[in-house]
Amino acid sequence: MSISRSSKSGISLTTSPSRSRSLSSSSGLPGPATALSVTATGNRTASLSWTAPLITGDTAITTYTVSGGGTAVVSGTTATVTGLSSNTSYDFVIAAINSVGSGVSSRGSSILTLNFNEATGGTVTTVSNYNGTGHTFQVHTFTSGGTLVVLNGNSPFSVLLVGNGGGGGGVSNQAGGGGGGGGGVYTNATMTMSPGSYPVGVSHATLNGQTGFNGGGGQGWGNGQVGGTSGSPTAHSGGTPNPIYEGSGGGGAGGVGGNANGNGGGGGGGGVSRNTSGTASTYGSGGPGGGGWQNGTAGQGFPGSQTGGVIVAYRII
Repeated sequence: MSISRSSKSGISLTTSPSRSRSLSSSSGLPGPATALSVTATGNRTASLSWTAPLITGDTAITTYTVSGGGTAVVSGTTATVTGLSSNTSYDFVIAAINSVGSGVSSRGSSILTLNFNEATGGTVTTVSNYNGTGHTFQVHTFTSGGTLVVLNGNSPFSVLLVGNGGGGGGVSNQAGGGGGGGGGVYTNATMTMSPGSYPVGVSHATLNGQTGFNGGGGQGWGNGQVGGTSGSPTAHSGGTPNPIYEGSGGGGAGGVGGNANGNGGGGGGGGVSRNTSGTASTYGSGGPGGGGWQNGTAGQGFPGSQTGGVIVAYRII
């Protein structure tokens, strides 16, 4: 059974039971542990394992002292160390302890902790095997205003900004309303951010000077407004793409309103597929137009919602 202990230094270690043969030494103290292996498992964590000494001294080994980035006493031959600093070198040694005292320390083993991005804010999820990469990513999702606090910006962040969908057009002179435009989708795949605080807005999905503009509203008995009309210089209707703003859903046009004979209004753009959250989803779909005497449907930001938001993702393991 594993045992979790904490030291006064704030380093926490998880240990497994130790097995060694009872052999005496002239001093009565244990010999050195051998085969010490240390692996950096994150920015602030490391995993250690070692082999119990062949010579246990006059009595059985009871515990081990683990030193390096702090000191803790554990009862087994493995440990997970937390509370380290990122991108920092640590040298670990192990000493076995019996009732006589502490034996000779093992040979040291050094590591350099990892240096992945770190941030706080929004709703945070951890995604294993992110998009089939074999790596673990942390994903921050904002559907309301907040702040992304970047603690380490060593590599570019993956980002997705999605504006709110436009409202559907209403009935006019027996004609159906046009569908609302989809929210504008900022699709520049990466963003570099130095350590600091970054306000996140979701009215127009803003982060670090970039915006996913809101879709325009549909009209009754007429064309819906083009999505992304809120100041975007590169918004497009009807699905025309460009390197930053995707038109079909990233500001797709609302559909044409139905006519007085009851024909349906046209739909908005089809949306943009992105997997920034770790799962492929369609963002910024334009809303369908309404038939005669029917309102058009609002466009979407996030899937299944008129509301957009901001997603930020980065590798942690």
